[in-house]
Amino acid sequence: MENTIARALAATEVQKADGNAALQSARAEAAAKAKLEADAKADAAARAAVIAEKIRREGEAAGLRAEVEAAAAAAEFEAQAKDASSSLQAAHKTIRRLEEAVSSAQASHAQALRQDREGFERELASALDGFDCELAAAAAAAAAVAASATVAQGVLSKSLEDAHSRGAAADKERFTAQAMVDALEKKCRQLEKVIEDLKDGTGAAEEMAVTAVRKTLGKALEDSTATRDQIEAVGEKIVSLRLEVAPGMGESEGGSGEDGNGSGSGGSGGGSDGAGAEYAAAMAEWRDAMDFISFSKSNRFAVKADPNEDGEPKTVEEAVVEAVGQIVWRFTRLDKLARAAAGVAVVAIAARASVCVTEKERELEMSVKKLTRAEEAVESAVTCMACMGVFKQPVTCVPCGHTYCGECYVRGGDCPECGADVEHVVEATLLESVASKYEYKLTTLRSLARLVAS
Repeated sequence: MENTIARALAATEVQKADGNAALQSARAEAAAKAKLEADAKADAAARAAVIAEKIRREGEAAGLRAEVEAAAAAAEFEAQAKDASSSLQAAHKTIRRLEEAVSSAQASHAQALRQDREGFERELASALDGFDCELAAAAAAAAAVAASATVAQGVLSKSLEDAHSRGAAADKERFTAQAMVDALEKKCRQLEKVIEDLKDGTGAAEEMAVTAVRKTLGKALEDSTATRDQIEAVGEKIVSLRLEVAPGMGESEGGSGEDGNGSGSGGSGGGSDGAGAEYAAAMAEWRDAMDFISFSKSNRFAVKADPNEDGEPKTVEEAVVEAVGQIVWRFTRLDKLARAAAGVAVVAIAARASVCVTEKERELEMSVKKLTRAEEAVESAVTCMACMGVFKQPVTCVPCGHTYCGECYVRGGDCPECGADVEHVVEATLLESVASKYEYKLTTLRSLARLVAS
C-alpha cells in the first residue's frame, strides 16, 4: 500500500516537472516569435523607406524626360515649319507659271475657234445651196412617183376586185359542198334517233333488227364523215380546174348555181367529153338520195317509194337498210364522177390535198393527245380516296378539309383518310361541277383520239 502511494506521488512529481518544462519551452518560443516579428517589422519599414526614395527619384527623372521630349518636339516643329514655308513659296511660283500658261492657251484656243467657226459657216452656206438644188430635184421625182403610184393603185385595185370575185365564187362552191355533207349527217342523226325510239317500243326480235340497222347507219355515218374531206376537195378541185386547165375545159364566169333546196353545183364549163354535165347530174342524184328518207310530224319515219322499182312493200328495217345502202352507193358514185370530171390536173391537186389532210390529221392527233394528257393530270384533284372514282355529290370534312363522295362518307364518323374528328361536312357543289365536266371532257377526248387513230 505504501509502495503504491509512493509511486503515485512520484508520478505526480514527474508530471509537475514535465508541465513546468513545457511551460518554460512555450514561453521561450513566444519570446522568440515576438523578436522575429519585431525584426520583420523593422525590415519592412526599411524597405518601405527605400521604395519611397526610389519612387521620388523616378518621378524627378520622368519630369526631366518630359521636358527633354518637349524641347525636341519644339525643335522638330520649327524645322518642319521652315520646310513648309519653302515648299509654299515654290508652290506659289508654280501657280504663277501655270496661270501664265493657261492665259496663253485660252488666247490660242479662242483664235482657233474663230477660225473654225468662219470655215464652218462657209461650208454650211455651200451645203445649203446644194441641198436646195437636191430638194427641188427630189420634189420633181416625188411628183413623178406619185403619178406612177396612182396608175399602179388603179391596176392593183382592179386585180384585187377580180381576185375577190374569184375567191367568192370558190367559197360559194365550197360552202355548197359543205352544206350537202351537213345535210347527210343531219339525216343520219335523225335516223339514229328514230331507231332509238323504235328500240324502246319493240320486242326482242325487233330490237335485234334495229341493232342491225343501227350498225348500218353507223357505217354510213363513218363513210359520210370520211367523205366530208372528199366533198370539200371536190369543190376545190373544180375551182382549181377552172383556173389551171381553162384552155382545155373552158371557164364559166357564173361562179355557182343555186337550186330550190339551197344546194349549189359548180358552174365549170364542160369540155367535149361533157364532164361538167355529168358532175351536175351526180349532184342532182346526191340530192335525190338526201330526200329518199323523210320524217313525218309525229317523229316517225317513212320511206318514199322508189319510182324505179316495183314490188311488195318493205318492212321498216329493210327500207331503212336499203335507203342507207343507196346513200352510200350514191356517194361513191359521186366521188367517181367528180374524179372523172376533174381529169389529170385534178388528180394531182387531189394528191396534194391528201398530203395536206394527212398532215392535218397528224397535227390533230398530237393536239388531242396533249389535251388528253393535260386532262388526265387533273385526275388526282377529282378522285375520291375512298372509292378511287370520280367525285359523286362530294362533301368536305371540317376542320381537316378532306373531300369524299357523299356515299363514301359515313355521317357522324371520323375522317376516312386522317382519322380526325369531323365537326360537320360541307357540300362541294363547285367541285361536283368540275368533276362532271372532267369526266365528260376526258371521255370525249378519248373517243376523239380513237377516231383519229383509226
